[in-house]
Amino acid sequence: MKKLTLMIAVFVFTGLSVLLAQTVVITGTVTSSAEGEGAIPGVAVTVYGTTIGASTNADGKYSLTVPETATKLLFQFIGMKLHEEVIGGRTVIDVVLDPDLLGIDEVVVTAIGIERKTREIGYSMTKLDGELLNQAKTNTIASGLVGKVAGLQINTTSSGVNPSQRVILRGNRSLTGENQALVVLDGVPVSLGYLLTLNPNDVSDISVLKGANASALYGSDAANGVIMVTTKQGSRDKIAVQFSNTTTFDKVAFFPEMQNRFGAGSSSDIYGNPVYESYENQQYGPEFDGLPRQIGRVDEYGRFQEFPYSSLPDEKVNFFDTGITMQNDLSFQAGNNNSTYYISAQDARVKGLLPGDELRRNAVRFNGSSRYGGFKATTNVNYTHTEDEIATSNVLWSVYNTPQNVPLTSYSDWRAPSTP
Repeated sequence: MKKLTLMIAVFVFTGLSVLLAQTVVITGTVTSSAEGEGAIPGVAVTVYGTTIGASTNADGKYSLTVPETATKLLFQFIGMKLHEEVIGGRTVIDVVLDPDLLGIDEVVVTAIGIERKTREIGYSMTKLDGELLNQAKTNTIASGLVGKVAGLQINTTSSGVNPSQRVILRGNRSLTGENQALVVLDGVPVSLGYLLTLNPNDVSDISVLKGANASALYGSDAANGVIMVTTKQGSRDKIAVQFSNTTTFDKVAFFPEMQNRFGAGSSSDIYGNPVYESYENQQYGPEFDGLPRQIGRVDEYGRFQEFPYSSLPDEKVNFFDTGITMQNDLSFQAGNNNSTYYISAQDARVKGLLPGDELRRNAVRFNGSSRYGGFKATTNVNYTHTEDEIATSNVLWSVYNTPQNVPLTSYSDWRAPSTP
């Protein structure tokens, strides 16, 4: 009996040794080739031609016991291309999967946070990514949208370094009511003025809802359409630091042709000859003769200005400066499987075409998100400080109406002493 038991034990251990000798444990990590995505959890790893398989954990790692005769491993994941890897005697196999963009429908997050496919949305929508928005390196979001969305009109209602702009979708629909589109920033309706203060480099994408049915999401304020702005949220398993400088110059492109024959005046004498009037801006006076003439009225101290009565055709063009816009941007983003954060700072300085027109804008943004199990918390904080010096209105009109014999550029320091 003892001999029989011993023989059975020998056969069991021998069979187990043979079985162990016929299998191999393979481990590895599966990651994505897409920038910022990192490790992929839930990837199905199977032995080619068998039902033996395993899945990657939250860190993208897997461990699989395979027969020695196995030749290939298959890696499958939704949204990624099927990947076949030859084992070739290896026990550690790390794999990088490529995204499979074919057959993937674009997803839209609606106002109440529900993801819907684009074809299921009952209104017209155009999506613009941040790279296309900043293609021209504009210093405002509204300027970056010009000419990029069909039916979207960006109308500048005032000029200068800090202009006012109107954003209209599908044309004017009311003579007395509001015609401008609603702006939604990271899911929160905000004033249209935010498009002029936000840093365009902080924008991840912009979705423009054109249909009147968009009011079902945001109420009657969205009857003229909605501009949904989504800011950047950082990247996973990646640290990125970016600095950029954009400098542009502005110059008056053209000027209307001015007459260079007659000076200031609006009346005539009893013989019909034009009369020179030193204080008149209309230019129906006598012809230029080059002789010294008074400009303006006599002040309280008996002083007056006197210049040759001749045309100065370059004075109006030289009145305008060369505009300079200098913009410095710095951003930092990082994250892991559970959290991401994005920090940016901007310093923008604008010197306008009009003498004395200046603007400086400083902006700081922090976007962070963190996931705890099935709960996700997101924080978006933005601070913008703007200072500007803007000339009075109707400057261009005043320049146009200045007689041709007035030396405009000599008044750059117009604050003359109040006493002789």
